[in-house]
Amino acid sequence: MAFDFSTQSSGFITRFDLWPLNRFLAYLLPFVWMGNFLLIFVFKKINNLFGFWPGILSSAVAKQVFLFTFTFAFFKMEILPKLFLTTMGINQFLTASLGGFLAWLIFKKFKNE
Repeated sequence: MAFDFSTQSSGFITRFDLWPLNRFLAYLLPFVWMGNFLLIFVFKKINNLFGFWPGILSSAVAKQVFLFTFTFAFFKMEILPKLFLTTMGINQFLTASLGGFLAWLIFKKFKNE
């Protein structure tokens, strides 16, 4: 039996036939990667200047604006469906903020031990 790489999930390899919207993610992957880089870059800069919470919030906003801008452009060019405006907009802000909150909880726990 041949090994089928398309059935493995390693973060960027997915089966595009399992969920109809997966094929649209191919357009967004480079922007998601750049958005994650932007999240880390902005957090480091703002955290050093103003502290943890301003760093979390400003980096979450930066990622959301970045991803939403490109998603909106692809939507206007009729490349992506409207659903992606939400998933690459407010959902990105919420998940980035929640990730920052979880990181804070983990840092707090290990700092106290």
